[in-house]
Amino acid sequence: MASRAQDPQAALEQWRLVHAVHQAIASLARPYREVLVMRSLEGLTGEETCAALGLTEATMKTRLHRARRDLRLALQRAGEGNTPPGEAPRRTGDAGGWN
Repeated sequence: MASRAQDPQAALEQWRLVHAVHQAIASLARPYREVLVMRSLEGLTGEETCAALGLTEATMKTRLHRARRDLRLALQRAGEGNTPPGEAPRRTGDAGGWN
């Protein structure tokens, strides 16, 4: 039977990731953060999010798209200093430089 205890290094890495995500979400502009939290963390539907914030569907979708983009960029910036020596930083979610 596999042990439920996590190795200390893995636990530290998990904590760092969670902390980085929380910081990145907190750094988002309020309108983007509100939509992202409601849709992605609280699980509201698009319709529920629009009703709660008084937004049109198009505005909600635009804000969600921009929130995800800004979150990805914030996490990439946060990870730039964490590349092991001798390794090039990995490019994630990058389609030829287009964002």
